[in-house]
Amino acid sequence: HGAEVDAQDAFRRRPINMSIMGSSNESLQALVKAGADYNFVDAHGNNFLHLAAGGGSPALVVTLLELKLGVNSVNSNKFTAAHFAAQNGHKEVLVVLDKWGGDFNLRSASKLTPLDMVRVIHDPFRLSRHDEVQVYLEKWHVDHQSDDASPGPKSTAKP
Repeated sequence: HGAEVDAQDAFRRRPINMSIMGSSNESLQALVKAGADYNFVDAHGNNFLHLAAGGGSPALVVTLLELKLGVNSVNSNKFTAAHFAAQNGHKEVLVVLDKWGGDFNLRSASKLTPLDMVRVIHDPFRLSRHDEVQVYLEKWHVDHQSDDASPGPKSTAKP
């Protein structure tokens, strides 16, 4: 007899949640191989990619992206994995998301980009890693400028 791979505790957490919270890529892969539902979305619209990005594990993020979880998927507040990584100061995760096509111009329901999320973090919550994320995202925006240098959705109107 084995444990139910999608069993939930009183807080609706599943074994995959525990793998992500513990940054255990090995256990995540074993659960997926055993048939765990990695497409689960919580009551706030967060998928496991959002949680892994917020937790700061590049290896977990890569595994979930390899499973075809959408790099730019949004939760109920339109936050992407990049928003979670930026808010928690996880530059390495942002690098992975960028390599997989993450769009750091996407805005949340409150009109914030991941860069905006970092800019609004102030002492005593701001850490040096937030400064590193801000520098990385500012450089990303410069490197990804088009004719329209403003961040956010581009106009689809034809000239």
